[in-house]
Amino acid sequence: MTEEKRKENVDAQDASDVEDNSDTASSDTYDSHDPESEYYDPENGFRKQPIEEVRQKVEEMEQCYLDAQAEMKELAEMMEKYKSLKSKCNKLSAYRVYQGPWSVYMERMEQEFPNEKFEIHEENTLFNISQQFDELTNELLRESALQVTKDV
Repeated sequence: MTEEKRKENVDAQDASDVEDNSDTASSDTYDSHDPESEYYDPENGFRKQPIEEVRQKVEEMEQCYLDAQAEMKELAEMMEKYKSLKSKCNKLSAYRVYQGPWSVYMERMEQEFPNEKFEIHEENTLFNISQQFDELTNELLRESALQVTKDV
Protein backbone atom coordinates (compact mmCIF):
# COMPACT_ATOMS: atom_id res chain seq x y z
CA MET A 1 0.00 0.00 0.00
CA THR A 2 1.40 3.33 -0.97
CA GLU A 3 2.01 6.08 1.53
CA GLU A 4 -0.70 8.19 -0.08
CA LYS A 5 -3.37 5.43 0.15
CA ARG A 6 -2.49 4.71 3.77
CA LYS A 7 -2.83 8.41 4.64
CA GLU A 8 -6.25 8.56 2.94
CA ASN A 9 -7.44 5.54 4.95
CA VAL A 10 -6.25 7.09 8.22
CA ASP A 11 -7.93 10.42 7.39
CA ALA A 12 -11.18 8.65 6.46
CA GLN A 13 -11.12 6.65 9.70
CA ASP A 14 -10.50 9.81 11.77
CA ALA A 15 -13.44 11.52 10.06
CA SER A 16 -15.75 8.56 10.71
CA ASP A 17 -14.72 8.49 14.38
CA VAL A 18 -15.82 12.10 14.78
CA GLU A 19 -19.09 11.55 12.94
CA ASP A 20 -19.96 8.41 14.93
CA ASN A 21 -19.32 10.03 18.31
CA SER A 22 -22.73 11.39 19.31
CA ASP A 23 -21.43 12.51 22.71
CA THR A 24 -19.62 15.44 21.10
CA ALA A 25 -22.44 17.88 20.43
CA SER A 26 -21.67 21.34 19.16
CA SER A 27 -21.26 23.93 21.88
CA ASP A 28 -23.70 26.08 19.89
CA THR A 29 -26.52 23.64 20.64
CA TYR A 30 -26.30 23.82 24.44
CA ASP A 31 -28.93 26.09 25.97
CA SER A 32 -30.65 26.40 22.65
CA HIS A 33 -33.22 29.18 22.33
CA ASP A 34 -35.65 26.74 20.74
CA PRO A 35 -37.99 25.30 23.43
CA GLU A 36 -38.35 22.14 21.31
CA SER A 37 -34.61 21.46 21.44
CA GLU A 38 -33.28 18.83 23.83
CA TYR A 39 -30.73 21.43 24.97
CA TYR A 40 -33.28 24.10 25.92
CA ASP A 41 -32.84 25.00 29.58
CA PRO A 42 -35.67 27.08 31.06
CA GLU A 43 -33.73 27.31 34.33
CA ASN A 44 -30.73 29.01 32.74
CA GLY A 45 -29.67 32.00 34.84
CA PHE A 46 -29.86 34.40 31.91
CA ARG A 47 -33.52 33.50 31.40
CA LYS A 48 -34.32 34.23 35.05
CA GLN A 49 -32.92 37.78 35.20
CA PRO A 50 -35.52 40.50 35.78
CA ILE A 51 -36.67 41.99 32.49
CA GLU A 52 -35.58 45.48 33.64
CA GLU A 53 -31.97 44.28 33.89
CA VAL A 54 -32.23 42.56 30.52
CA ARG A 55 -33.69 45.70 28.95
CA GLN A 56 -30.92 47.85 30.45
CA LYS A 57 -28.21 45.51 29.12
CA VAL A 58 -29.80 45.34 25.68
CA GLU A 59 -30.14 49.13 25.49
CA GLU A 60 -26.55 49.56 26.68
CA MET A 61 -25.23 47.11 24.07
CA GLU A 62 -27.38 48.69 21.36
CA GLN A 63 -25.95 52.13 22.17
CA CYS A 64 -22.42 50.71 22.32
CA TYR A 65 -22.96 49.11 18.90
CA LEU A 66 -24.27 52.35 17.38
CA ASP A 67 -21.36 54.32 18.86
CA ALA A 68 -18.87 51.75 17.57
CA GLN A 69 -20.38 51.95 14.07
CA ALA A 70 -20.16 55.76 14.10
CA GLU A 71 -16.57 55.70 15.34
CA MET A 72 -15.66 53.06 12.75
CA LYS A 73 -16.97 55.38 10.04
CA GLU A 74 -14.99 58.29 11.51
CA LEU A 75 -11.87 56.12 11.62
CA ALA A 76 -12.32 55.16 7.96
CA GLU A 77 -12.60 58.86 7.08
CA MET A 78 -9.55 59.56 9.23
CA MET A 79 -7.58 56.95 7.31
CA GLU A 80 -8.35 58.81 4.09
CA LYS A 81 -7.17 62.05 5.71
CA TYR A 82 -4.06 60.29 6.95
CA LYS A 83 -3.25 59.06 3.44
CA SER A 84 -3.82 62.56 2.06
CA LEU A 85 -1.58 64.08 4.72
CA LYS A 86 1.11 61.50 3.98
CA SER A 87 0.99 62.41 0.30
CA LYS A 88 1.31 66.13 1.08
CA CYS A 89 4.18 65.58 3.51
CA ASN A 90 5.96 63.43 0.95
CA LYS A 91 5.50 66.19 -1.63
CA LEU A 92 6.92 68.82 0.73
CA SER A 93 9.81 66.59 1.66
CA ALA A 94 10.56 65.79 -1.98
CA TYR A 95 10.45 69.50 -2.82
CA ARG A 96 12.94 70.30 -0.10
CA VAL A 97 15.31 67.60 -1.31
CA TYR A 98 15.00 67.86 -5.09
CA GLN A 99 13.60 71.22 -6.19
CA GLY A 100 15.98 73.93 -5.16
CA PRO A 101 16.71 76.54 -2.49
CA TRP A 102 13.47 77.63 -0.89
CA SER A 103 15.02 80.75 0.64
CA VAL A 104 15.98 82.08 -2.82
CA TYR A 105 12.45 81.52 -4.08
CA MET A 106 10.98 83.25 -1.04
CA GLU A 107 13.27 86.27 -1.46
CA ARG A 108 12.21 86.62 -5.08
CA MET A 109 8.52 86.31 -4.17
CA GLU A 110 8.86 88.92 -1.42
CA GLN A 111 10.58 91.30 -3.81
CA GLU A 112 8.07 90.84 -6.61
CA PHE A 113 4.96 90.63 -4.43
CA PRO A 114 5.67 92.46 -1.15
CA ASN A 115 2.01 92.51 -0.08
CA GLU A 116 1.58 88.73 -0.22
CA LYS A 117 2.24 86.78 2.94
CA PHE A 118 3.42 83.17 2.98
CA GLU A 119 3.51 80.68 5.83
CA ILE A 120 6.72 79.00 4.72
CA HIS A 121 9.63 81.34 5.39
CA GLU A 122 12.50 78.93 5.57
CA GLU A 123 13.47 75.55 4.29
CA ASN A 124 13.34 73.96 7.75
CA THR A 125 9.57 74.44 7.82
CA LEU A 126 9.26 71.98 4.94
CA PHE A 127 11.34 69.47 6.85
CA ASN A 128 9.56 70.06 10.17
CA ILE A 129 6.10 69.13 8.91
CA SER A 130 7.41 65.84 7.51
CA GLN A 131 9.15 65.18 10.81
CA GLN A 132 5.91 65.93 12.71
CA PHE A 133 4.07 63.50 10.44
CA ASP A 134 6.67 60.79 11.10
CA GLU A 135 6.37 61.34 14.86
CA LEU A 136 2.58 61.12 14.63
CA THR A 137 2.86 57.89 12.62
CA ASN A 138 5.25 56.40 15.17
CA GLU A 139 2.88 57.33 18.01
CA LEU A 140 -0.07 55.72 16.21
CA LEU A 141 1.97 52.57 15.60
CA ARG A 142 3.09 52.47 19.22
CA GLU A 143 -0.50 52.82 20.48
CA SER A 144 -1.71 50.17 18.04
CA ALA A 145 1.02 47.77 19.15
CA LEU A 146 0.13 48.35 22.81
CA GLN A 147 -3.53 47.61 22.08
CA VAL A 148 -2.63 44.43 20.21
CA THR A 149 -0.42 43.20 23.05
CA LYS A 150 -3.19 43.91 25.59
CA ASP A 151 -5.63 41.83 23.53
CA VAL A 152 -3.28 38.86 23.26
